Amino acid sequence: MGRCLQRMARHMNDVIISKLVEIERSHAVTILYAIEAGSRSQGVSNSNSDYDVRFIYMHEKDWYLSLDQKKDTIEVQEDRLDISGWDLAKTLRLLRKSNISLSEWLQSKIVYQEVPGFAQELLQLFKASFNAKSAFYHHLQLAKKNYLAYKHKQKNPKIYYYSLKSILACNWIHQRKQMPPNDMMQLLEDVEISAELLTEVNLLLKEKISGKKQEHELNTLRGFMDAELEQLQSIGQDMSISITNEREITLALDNFFRKMLNRYE
Repeated sequence: MGRCLQRMARHMNDVIISKLVEIERSHAVTILYAIEAGSRSQGVSNSNSDYDVRFIYMHEKDWYLSLDQKKDTIEVQEDRLDISGWDLAKTLRLLRKSNISLSEWLQSKIVYQEVPGFAQELLQLFKASFNAKSAFYHHLQLAKKNYLAYKHKQKNPKIYYYSLKSILACNWIHQRKQMPPNDMMQLLEDVEISAELLTEVNLLLKEKISGKKQEHELNTLRGFMDAELEQLQSIGQDMSISITNEREITLALDNFFRKMLNRYE
C-alpha cells in the first residue's frame, strides 16, 4: 500500500509539472513559484482530496506597458486538479494588503517549481509589510464563516478544521503581531490547552484525514471555539491599526517588480 501511494504521488507530481510547463507555453508566461495549497500542504489530506496547485507568474515586460487592464489570473480545472495562478503585479498588490492566502502559499511544504530565492525574498517583503489588524480580521471572518457553516449544515471535519485554524491564527497575530505559521500544531503554541482539548483536536485531525463525516461530538473543542470567537471579536474592535510606512513598502515592492521584469526581459 505504501509503495502504491508513493508511485501515485510521483505520478501526480509529474502530471502537475507537465501542466505547469503547458501553462507557460500556452499563455507565454514564466512561472516564478508553484506550490501545493490546502490540506495536502498541511499534512491533513485524505484519499478524496483534490490537488490545489497555486502559482505566481509573470509576462514579458511589454505586456505590462498598456493602458488597458488585462486579465491577471490563470485557472485550469481538470479531474482532481485545481490549478490557479496570479500575475506578479497582482501578487504584490495583494501582499501589500497582507493577503492571507499568499502568506500560506509562501509557507507551503510542497513546492513544484521555483525561481531560486524568489519565495524567500517575497516572504521577507511580506513580513516587513505585515498589517496585523488586516490579517486578524481576514482570519476572524473566515473562522466565523466556516464555524457558522459547520453548525448549520452537515458535520464536516474539514470545515471545523479550517475554522479552528483561523481562530488559532487570530490568537497568534494578537499575541505576536506577526504573520502566523501555516501549521496547526505550531499555532497551538500560543494557547493554554488542556489535555482533554488537545485530545479532541487530535480527534478532529484524524477525522479530517479519514475523509468521513464527524463521528465524535468534540464538546470541549466546541466550547473553546465559542469562547474564543466571542473574545476575538472584542479584541479586534480594540486592536490598533498597524503602523507601517506605506511609501517605503510600495517602493520596495516596485523595486522587486522591476528587478524581476529586468531579469526576464
